[in-house]
Amino acid sequence: MAENTVNVAGVRLRRLVTSAMFLGIALMIRTYFTIYIPMLGGTSRVGVVGIFSIPPSILFGPFFGGMVTGLLDLIGFMLRPSGPFLYQMTLVALTAGFLRGCLWMYFKNKSIKVLRIILGFFTLFTFTFAILSIISVMRDNLSADFFNDVTSLYEHEIGHLSIISRFLVERSAGAANPGNFLTERIFDFTTLPLLIGSVSLVILFVDIIFAKKIFKEKSEWLPASILPLLITIVLTAVYINTLNTVILREVAVPAWRELPFFFIWLPRVIPAILNAVVESVFVAILLQVAFRQKFIQRIAFTQNLGQFRAATVKWIKSRVK
Repeated sequence: MAENTVNVAGVRLRRLVTSAMFLGIALMIRTYFTIYIPMLGGTSRVGVVGIFSIPPSILFGPFFGGMVTGLLDLIGFMLRPSGPFLYQMTLVALTAGFLRGCLWMYFKNKSIKVLRIILGFFTLFTFTFAILSIISVMRDNLSADFFNDVTSLYEHEIGHLSIISRFLVERSAGAANPGNFLTERIFDFTTLPLLIGSVSLVILFVDIIFAKKIFKEKSEWLPASILPLLITIVLTAVYINTLNTVILREVAVPAWRELPFFFIWLPRVIPAILNAVVESVFVAILLQVAFRQKFIQRIAFTQNLGQFRAATVKWIKSRVK
C-alpha cells in the first residue's frame, strides 16, 4: 500500500515538473513572441503560445491543463500587462484548460468514421440553413428599417413574409429596440451559421490533409486521426473568446455595450479559430514525439471521461468524510 502511494505521488510529481516545463516555454512565447492587436478600445492577442500550453491537458488530464492555463494567464499578465487585470478572464483560462482535457477524453476514443460523418452532415446542415435564411431575408428585404414602417404585427402585415422572416420579425417586435434586435437575429440566422459551417469545413479539410500523416495508427494514448484534437482545440478557442468578449464588454470596455455583440465577437473569434487550427497541427506533431518517450508513457493520463468522472466523485466523497 505504501509502495502504491509512493508510486502515485511520484507520477504526480513528474506530471507537475513536466507541466511546469511546458508552462515556462509558454510564458516565454507569450511574453516575447505574441502580437497584441488594439481593437475598439481593447486588445486581441495573436500567437502560438497554445502549442506549449495545450499539451498538459492532453498528456496529464483536466486538472493539470487547468492549472497550466490559469497560471499562464496570471503570470503572463504580470510579465507583460495588456490593460487592466481581470480575474474573470483568468478563471476563463483555468476552466478552459480543464474543459480541454475533458473534451479530449470524450473525443479521443470516438469512432473517427462516425465523427467525420456527423461533422459532414453538420456542415451541410449549417450551410443549407444559412443559405435559406439569406434567401428569405433578401427576398423580404428584411433589415433594421423594417420597424420604421411597421408598428404592429397584424397577420395582413407580415403574412406575405417567408417563415424564417416572419419568425425573426415576431421575435423582435417585443424588444425595447426592435430594429437593433432584428439586426442581431438576422446575424444569428445568416452569418453565424455560415461561420460555424466554414469552421466545420476547415476542420474536415485539415483532417483530410493530415490523415495518416501525423497520427498514423491508434494507440493507447492517441487516436488514428488528428480530428479529435482539432475539434477539442477549436471548441476551446471559441469558448475562451466568447466568454472573454462578454467580460470585456461588460467590465472593461463599456463602449462595447453600445455595439451589437457579434460586431465585437466576430473579429476576435475568427483569428482565434484559425490560430487554433494551426496550433492543432503543431500540437499533434509535438504529442506524436512526446508519446514515443518511455518517460511520458509512464506518466500519461489514460482515463476516459467516464473513469475520470467516477474517480473525481470518489475523491470528493473521501474528502467530505
